[in-house]
Amino acid sequence: MSSKIPESNPGKHTGSNLFHHQRTNITKILARELDFESLRQSIIRQDISQSTCRTIDLSALPQIWSHDGGSSWTNVITGEQVISQKRPGHDRGIILADEMDTGKSLTILAVIEATLVALQEWFKVPLLQGDTDEPSIRLPTGWDDSQIILSEALPEARATKRSKIARESAIPSSEDDPTKAGMHKCRATMIVCPKSIVDVWEITITAHWKGRRFSDTFAGPSPEIEPEDTILYTYNHFKNKEETDVKDLINPSIVLTSYEALLDSWKNSGPIHQLAYYRVILDEGHRAKNSGSQTFKAIRALQYRHLHIVSGTSVQNRLDELCSYLQLLDVPSNLPKFSYFKKICIEPALDDEQPDSRALRELGRIFTTRHRKIDSPELKLPRKYVHTFYLPENKHLPDTLVTHAYDMGPCKLRFVEKYVRLTAEDSMKIHWLRYFAQEDCRQYEKVVLL
Repeated sequence: MSSKIPESNPGKHTGSNLFHHQRTNITKILARELDFESLRQSIIRQDISQSTCRTIDLSALPQIWSHDGGSSWTNVITGEQVISQKRPGHDRGIILADEMDTGKSLTILAVIEATLVALQEWFKVPLLQGDTDEPSIRLPTGWDDSQIILSEALPEARATKRSKIARESAIPSSEDDPTKAGMHKCRATMIVCPKSIVDVWEITITAHWKGRRFSDTFAGPSPEIEPEDTILYTYNHFKNKEETDVKDLINPSIVLTSYEALLDSWKNSGPIHQLAYYRVILDEGHRAKNSGSQTFKAIRALQYRHLHIVSGTSVQNRLDELCSYLQLLDVPSNLPKFSYFKKICIEPALDDEQPDSRALRELGRIFTTRHRKIDSPELKLPRKYVHTFYLPENKHLPDTLVTHAYDMGPCKLRFVEKYVRLTAEDSMKIHWLRYFAQEDCRQYEKVVLL
């Protein structure tokens, strides 16, 4: 068994632009999706010598189930024990929590490129009414489970009452049209993001994918061509959220939408919620941190085979936000139940006398990938500057200054550091003073702007 995670090269469009941590992230995501055929091809592109290897060693990737021998399995986080001839269940995705500016968006595009063939195969399978079986593991032709080396054994897909994704057996001919059979599959990876960065995603796709094509409508399936020559069709649902026909959503490679448009679709039974997606990406995924929110419910109502949460700040306020993510990932065991999650992960970690964070750390190790800029010397990013503003202690801000700040126009008080640029005219300082006046932060001697 190897202690090193294999690196992946997804293809000619994105493969040459990747750093080491992105190549290993692709491996983790493809393994999470149980797509070992796409993973093998990606590993071979990175290292041609692997073409003669008849195994894929993924033993460096942590697993939630530990094999006790025979048919006994133990959950390494909770200690739950189950009896099963095969590994008892698998989740739907991972939390990509790399630090900002480390290339998370490009990693997602690379995963899309690596799985173009797998996506096409899945799309051709009819979506059977009432079918609750998850798709089977995708192995290289002629391989069996024993050739995929994990810590113990190959994880098996599980059934779920919520999912209605079709089986991947008896693939029909390429002449079959799923739309004519009344099927509602979408070949796209749907990327959900805040509306303020929908355009940023379009720019990212344009920068990294040759042959991309943006369209407001899509005439039909693309002709049969080699996957590496595939044109990446992108449909911007956010700009066309008033459309009610699902036909424009079925065939693109990527569907871009916003959390706001997704929520509107859920409330009005819109087309977004009438399809089953191969993959859903939640960019700035902390928007789904509250399982009681309308946004979370709108996401939960989607049908998807895989879901990945992308956020550099996945835990913002409370540890129980992780429980919401586990629900979206359909993690097996009782962990997605809040009371159980609190008992197993939160209370031991916050115990005043004998804090024990082992379960929480193991959870992060299995379901989260995290890379920092400081850990990747190959990333040549601009130097980060910290500006410190000193405020007068025990003194009120001049009324004229506060009034001037209000005249500066609309400003998001709690997120001003993300949306207002620092300028030579000190406008940023004025906005911060407005924030201090609102939040009564004058008791602090200094405030550091990160």
